[in-house]
Amino acid sequence: MGLSVTVTNNCNVGTTGSTSVPIVPLAPSSVDAHAVAATTIHVSWAGGTGSSYRVLRAATKSADQAGSWTIVADGVTGSSFDDSGVAASAAYLYRVQSIGNGLLSAPSAFDIAAAIVFTTDPDLIIRAVDWTDMRKGVRALCIAAQINMSQCTFTDALSDEVTQAPLTEIRKVHLMDLRSALNASRLALGLGAAGFAEPDPSDVKLSQVDEIRGGVR
Repeated sequence: MGLSVTVTNNCNVGTTGSTSVPIVPLAPSSVDAHAVAATTIHVSWAGGTGSSYRVLRAATKSADQAGSWTIVADGVTGSSFDDSGVAASAAYLYRVQSIGNGLLSAPSAFDIAAAIVFTTDPDLIIRAVDWTDMRKGVRALCIAAQINMSQCTFTDALSDEVTQAPLTEIRKVHLMDLRSALNASRLALGLGAAGFAEPDPSDVKLSQVDEIRGGVR
């Protein structure tokens, strides 16, 4: 881009020239993060105007807000990156910056994901392990959001505070615990509460499990 510049001396004689001013690239307009393995989170983005990209990660809300990010990738020429440097069952906030003309864009809006991969029983049975995995994921979001952990407790959990005992009957209270903790963390992060197809369900269905999983990502 050429910028016209006029310089005037004390005799009011002006000279006009042109100089090149680098354009700061635009940050990606959207970022998506989700786990693809127990210790790998896939981060993708769209809408940036950089020739390459920088991927930023924070483990907590306060670190993200303070700009205390870990640069997990720099100079990425595509539109995605697999972050394999994460801890299992932990949640992370991701932002992406565009790089172009020797300049960095502002960071994008963030997305958050927990490093946990859910599995579904072939017979579509809701298992105790499914409940334990969801609790791990939701608890990871609670920790990253830095909410009071009294908002992230689970009925009938074992001493580790997340494990659902085998052969335990899954009840409505177990579902509502997860919904409450999930939305407490989302609200603390400024994401807004998740919506549920049945706000006051009479029983527990696989579709409700999928809603919680989608909130954990």
